[in-house]
Amino acid sequence: FFQAEDGIRDHCVTGVQTCALPISPATAAQAVELAAKEADRKDATIQSAVLAAQVLAQAPTQKGASRFEPLFARWLQGKPPTAFTSNLAVLREMQQRYDDAVAVTRQALTQNPDDVVSLNNLAWFLTAYKEDHPAALEAIDKVVRSLGPIDSVLDTRGVVLLGMKKTDDAVRLLETAVDGPSATGQAWLHLAAAYQAASRADDCARCLQTARQRGVTNGLSPFDQKLLARLSR
Repeated sequence: FFQAEDGIRDHCVTGVQTCALPISPATAAQAVELAAKEADRKDATIQSAVLAAQVLAQAPTQKGASRFEPLFARWLQGKPPTAFTSNLAVLREMQQRYDDAVAVTRQALTQNPDDVVSLNNLAWFLTAYKEDHPAALEAIDKVVRSLGPIDSVLDTRGVVLLGMKKTDDAVRLLETAVDGPSATGQAWLHLAAAYQAASRADDCARCLQTARQRGVTNGLSPFDQKLLARLSR
């Protein structure tokens, strides 16, 4: 029904952010029902919770989504794996429950303070929805020190710098982030925003066109939806 990801926001560290893929309402309903059958079992495993979070992140307003909340609450107790907390955090983002997205991610980091998936996601949530750019920068810099200058990590860091009004630094970083054939539409969107902030209208328009060519309109986070709407005016 959908592509299972690792729960990294890709507004993805390769193998770290997750992109919500567009699925039809009919397919979403089937996927939710499949997840529900697994979740309703008395011996439901953590994999059932991961599956449910992944499915609902694709269709956060799907009818019947609330039936999974008891399952999520149960698995948040104790020490849930990153595969669960990261996907649940992305679901909370797509539901526009930003405080919950941050809380779930911070819970994961209390168990593993060096987890790059959670650190990257925390940086994204803090800069995109809480405007806590200094804390976001601290989190993403830990990922850079751990993984090096991976494109998707540079993308997140570039958005943080853009939020901090460090436009020139953001432009340079985001230009590096898209310097390759695998650059996502979201990364091109973020570079377009940086060019707009730098008053480079022609470069902004060029990057926005590239972003659309790379499918940026599909599965966007709420932050990127607003960004795309603003740049498209």
